[in-house]
Amino acid sequence: MDQSKQCLVVRDQKGKIIGFGLSILGPINLILGPIVAPDSQTAALIINMLALNHQGKLRIDVPSSNNELMLLLDKNGFEKVSEPPIMMKNSVNMPFRNKELFAIAAQVFA
Repeated sequence: MDQSKQCLVVRDQKGKIIGFGLSILGPINLILGPIVAPDSQTAALIINMLALNHQGKLRIDVPSSNNELMLLLDKNGFEKVSEPPIMMKNSVNMPFRNKELFAIAAQVFA
């Protein structure tokens, strides 16, 4: 969070935090992530707000299971440029996910 350019939270009608997102300004890209939300629409809203008024390049690393968000990003001009491998040790299956993680910050920050 110390390195983030912007941090947003989403609250429900009772004020409970239901999602959040960070942006990190790197030397080449504004990196969006992590993005945590209850659904793809809320994740897209967080992404749009984090990217608002940024004139440079954007990067977002989306786990491969988020097809609905990938479609929304594609409609908004994002292009899929790579698919990183998933590597595991001492396990056959991926652990259970609650499907609320829509993006990660997969780049190392010093």
